[in-house]
Amino acid sequence: MDDPAILDEVLQVLGDVGQHNLGAPIVSITDSAGSPVAVHADHRIVVPTEGAGFFPSLTGAVAAVQAIAVELASLDPERSNQNIAASERTWDQMRIMHPRTSS
Repeated sequence: MDDPAILDEVLQVLGDVGQHNLGAPIVSITDSAGSPVAVHADHRIVVPTEGAGFFPSLTGAVAAVQAIAVELASLDPERSNQNIAASERTWDQMRIMHPRTSS
């Protein structure tokens, strides 16, 4: 698979963050350890993107993001639950999600 287009702005920000050593590690989720994004990362998560059709599969990347989110939420469950509740209230106010029915 050819390398996907990567926004120049993304690479610029990654370079700036690395150059200024802001203290936060950079983690990349990509399908190639040698991608321009991965080169700037302190930690690399490489996931396959092969799909059945023309478009690359995002299943592996989404699963990796969800696993990271669950692990981060487990570090401070009370704060995480408060933030999730606040997000859901915002979604309700903005009518982003269809309201759930009680069962």
